[in-house]
Amino acid sequence: MIRLIDFQCKIEKHNTHEIYSPQVLGFNIIDSLPLTNAPSCTIKIASKKKINDVTAVSQVEFDDIIRLQASIRFNVLEKHVWVDIFEGRVQNISKEFSTKTDIEFSCVGHIAAAFDALIKDDRTYTGLDAKDILASLTTAYTTKLVYNSNYVETGLNVTQYNSKKEQNFLIDAYQEMEKLSGYKRMIGVKPTYTASGRLQTVYLSWKKLPTAPTRQYSVIEGTPRLRSAFFDIVGEDVKNYRYVKGGMDTEGNQYSGSAINSDSISKYGSRYVVDIFSWIQTNTLCREIAAGLTEETGEPYIAGQVTLEGTLDARIGDLVGVMIPSIELSGTEINGNYTVYRVNHVFTGDDFYTVLDLGRIKKSEYDYMFKNFTQIIKTCYKNQVK
Repeated sequence: MIRLIDFQCKIEKHNTHEIYSPQVLGFNIIDSLPLTNAPSCTIKIASKKKINDVTAVSQVEFDDIIRLQASIRFNVLEKHVWVDIFEGRVQNISKEFSTKTDIEFSCVGHIAAAFDALIKDDRTYTGLDAKDILASLTTAYTTKLVYNSNYVETGLNVTQYNSKKEQNFLIDAYQEMEKLSGYKRMIGVKPTYTASGRLQTVYLSWKKLPTAPTRQYSVIEGTPRLRSAFFDIVGEDVKNYRYVKGGMDTEGNQYSGSAINSDSISKYGSRYVVDIFSWIQTNTLCREIAAGLTEETGEPYIAGQVTLEGTLDARIGDLVGVMIPSIELSGTEINGNYTVYRVNHVFTGDDFYTVLDLGRIKKSEYDYMFKNFTQIIKTCYKNQVK
């Protein structure tokens, strides 16, 4: 069956809020768990004028609002149903002196606002649900992210959370809440738009990872969706005795706590790791974090990476059914449900595909490429593939 795939990029000027939609020549999107980096996207668009024309370059500016969308149809007469696949703001713009008529720029997701929001006073929260801590900090330190109880879930009690003046950013608190959940919950955002398509509000989201597999897509050997796959048994992360060190009390003593996984120790012996979080100001919280981090690090785990034909439904945190009988690890075929920890959508102009990291994040070149700049996409020609 032929798929007609169209892409559009709506760029909203950060100052005038005008919206224009240039032709999309290519893109590379990466989003991953846990919240270490903001979602990233490199986009190449067509320019009406040569790249060395000042007018052409200025049409994309730092902090412009980006909404990248895709539509999949199976007949040219079908109506477009646009799906958001990246939402954020422009960060870097790449240009060169030549006869080319395209512009390449890199963007970060809206959660990036939390990386720049400094916590400017001492904060101590005791015996609260995590959502209340998120509400207090988000409301106090950023206007680009808005707290609304409709987008957060309850149920994670935090014995105590501390933050020292001008030593922590809002993103630190978000990351610590994910840690305290044992990485069973995730921070995200939910942008909303006006009827005219302008960005209205970016709400903070806080939710549990799904426990039931998605019905939107599966990874099954022999189906056209699956292009390739490889899996590993990963033992290097087995840690069953964890110390967590915090800050210092008024007498110079360091807060600390520990947790063990007895079953794992009986199998593999003690395998230690020490984490240091200077913002922690109680022994109780040190123990809580140690317990959360130790819970699922007692055994080797299976991690895989699969390449699919472009799959718009794929999202980080999904639980997806995987059945690949041709791959066996320790005498057992790959057949079960796996959490999606990284999603990488790529459109080259000739091809659209999606790479998923399953089980846990498998370190690869994707961990490093966005730290350099935007030179990822090379030549792209079309905005529709079959």
